[in-house]
Amino acid sequence: MQTFMTSVIGTLAALASITSFIPQILKIIRERDASALSLHMYALTVAAFSLWTAYGALIGSWPIIVSNAAALGFSAATLFLKWRYASRADKNRSHN
Repeated sequence: MQTFMTSVIGTLAALASITSFIPQILKIIRERDASALSLHMYALTVAAFSLWTAYGALIGSWPIIVSNAAALGFSAATLFLKWRYASRADKNRSHN
């Protein structure tokens, strides 16, 4: 029973981590604005999930690899959107 509960809690934690980026990504896309986000924070988040994915690969743990690779994808998407919309904002400011 304890192994089952451990797996359930681990799965729920992974799903929460992975899906936590979705509301932010949707908000950025909808508003076309990422100015409130910290570029450094998302760069560090991408680095952290990259390291966790590498760690999972080194120890051969598929749950760690899959969950962190998925979170890496979403955090990298957020970082890309931050860069994309920051670039547009910079261009718009220079034209005014």
